[in-house]
Amino acid sequence: MNPEQILNALEAFIQTDNLAKKQAVVNQHPELLTKATQEVGQILLEEFENEDERQFITMHLFVLQICQEVGVNVKTAFKLRKQARAVSETAPASQDSPRHIGKRTRQRAKKLISLIRKFIEVDTLDKQKQFVEQNPILLSDEIQTIFDELIQRATDTNEEDVTIHFFRQRKTLLQQCRKYGIETGFSEHSEQIETLLTLDKFISLIHKLDIIDTIHEKKQFVEQNLILLSDELQTIFENLIQLATDANDKDVIRVFRKHKILLQLCREHGIETAFAELREEKRAKTKERGFGE
Repeated sequence: MNPEQILNALEAFIQTDNLAKKQAVVNQHPELLTKATQEVGQILLEEFENEDERQFITMHLFVLQICQEVGVNVKTAFKLRKQARAVSETAPASQDSPRHIGKRTRQRAKKLISLIRKFIEVDTLDKQKQFVEQNPILLSDEIQTIFDELIQRATDTNEEDVTIHFFRQRKTLLQQCRKYGIETGFSEHSEQIETLLTLDKFISLIHKLDIIDTIHEKKQFVEQNLILLSDELQTIFENLIQLATDANDKDVIRVFRKHKILLQLCREHGIETAFAELREEKRAKTKERGFGE
């Protein structure tokens, strides 16, 4: 998809006024969860001088990045952004009691927490890498300790598992940079994101399969997209169901489980047999409800 099309999709996502509609835009335009969209977003930012408008656009780019990196829906990504900010803003300066640490130590911890918050909100991998290069203190033991505190606080305050996962992901990225160097650390992280982009393609296929009305059309769709019967997809299903479970997204769990079972039947018994069984099952349910013969 060319940059102009991505820009149109991004503007539609930003301008849409509720979360359900924003999710619909992402479902229709999975390219929003790619690096190209983040790059187009930076170009879009250059057109605005008003700081409030720039922050509004940046917020939406950050939400798309969360969807991409963590593998959650739009609603959960917005919630995660809010929770991450809240936890980082109220995190204790140190595990030690304030009576036992000096003023300078508390001030330093406060500055480091502020630095972590800025790092969390950087909206592209390239900018994150640049930010780490400009702030090598992020690779220190102190930062790792503060991340541990953020994770513990999120756990103690019963934040959603996805919030904790997000902090751990950022902590792990910095650990990789500490161990292998910034270039290699971000390269490995980028490869992990490319794997998530593969997930997005599968999610898009499952979404299209889900919204097809008739069994006959569903069968045709599977026949036209035999990749849906691959071993890889069955593994991906398990990961997606776990992510949806962590995010307590019951609707997504239902959709993924339903289609995992259907596609598994197609693999084991063949597409024709699996859909014949689905058709009979649907007829039986209709008859039970008094609408059949």
